Amino acid sequence: MSAPLPILRLFGRRSLFYCHFPDKLLCVERKSVIKKIYRAILDFIEEICLSFANLILVNSNFTKEIYYKSFKLLKKFGKNPHVLYPAINLEKFNQKISEEAEKKFKVELSIPFFLSINRYERKKNISLALNAFSEFLKITK
Repeated sequence: MSAPLPILRLFGRRSLFYCHFPDKLLCVERKSVIKKIYRAILDFIEEICLSFANLILVNSNFTKEIYYKSFKLLKKFGKNPHVLYPAINLEKFNQKISEEAEKKFKVELSIPFFLSINRYERKKNISLALNAFSEFLKITK
């Protein structure tokens, strides 16, 4: 959330804002007039508050493009984000794990499994993926 950024600036603090995805795009249900007005105000506040960040980072070039499409005012005034990919400690992949850990965490790839790597939110529609997996299991038996 970008709301604290003006307060940090007010107290002379520098801030770095790491944007995974604009909040304004996470709330997509805007059917009623009241909800549209409410979200328009919050979306504007989000953009204004972001302008107080000393540095804005995004997690990919894709998010950078979404940022530019979402925050036209910030783009107009040259508030450009920089891409910072999440760091990966490659050394961890070179280490040999113990036999006990290998037995505990070994995945038998011959048995179908479901892996979901994301936030558990209603809009992600995890139930659709689980239902599809259930149907997959039925036809593979």
